[in-house]
Amino acid sequence: MKAVLFDYNGVLVNDLRLHENAYLAVAKAHGYPLSRDRLQKVMHLPARVKIEMLAGTSNPAQVDALLREKEDLFFSMAKDDPYLFPATRDVIESLARVRRLAIITSTTRRQLTALFPPDLREKFKTILTYEDIQKPKPAPDGLIQAMRELAVKNIQSCYIGDSPSDMEAAHRAGVLAIGITTGYYNERQLEAAGADLVVDSLLDLKQAV
Repeated sequence: MKAVLFDYNGVLVNDLRLHENAYLAVAKAHGYPLSRDRLQKVMHLPARVKIEMLAGTSNPAQVDALLREKEDLFFSMAKDDPYLFPATRDVIESLARVRRLAIITSTTRRQLTALFPPDLREKFKTILTYEDIQKPKPAPDGLIQAMRELAVKNIQSCYIGDSPSDMEAAHRAGVLAIGITTGYYNERQLEAAGADLVVDSLLDLKQAV
């Protein structure tokens, strides 16, 4: 395995509950009906898509304003949160010595740049965020673009994600699909979505790749 490609939210960073709380706060402030259970079912979608669903509109100005409001709330919550999973730093530093690393995520570059430690970002040869990817997962475009930038083939690569859409994207890109149960989905659900391998933590991943 020459390259290890990562999803970001719920895989490298323990931020899903913070995002949920920010979306729920925006919904409450504007009177939009939204439950945590309903939100969790669409958390794998890009932020803009979630806001459009939440507000029932695709009006660019309104969606942009709600996105800024949600992001500002998220940043205020995240500044006092540990954010990284306990094993993230050790695993990334270790893998970077022997593998080419990439992140492919639907999160915004502003969020990733502001909150993911700079010294860890430097370990990734390619980072593709929402702004860089025209077709989000489960489309394989982001993974294919990352492999092109890393100069590796699909048979030399694996992708680690926490959702069924990650597993589908991996298979469509022709890479090994590794599910991780640190997000919303368990081993059975990830295997049903096509995971070739499922791990419970990044420490387990370190042994697998």
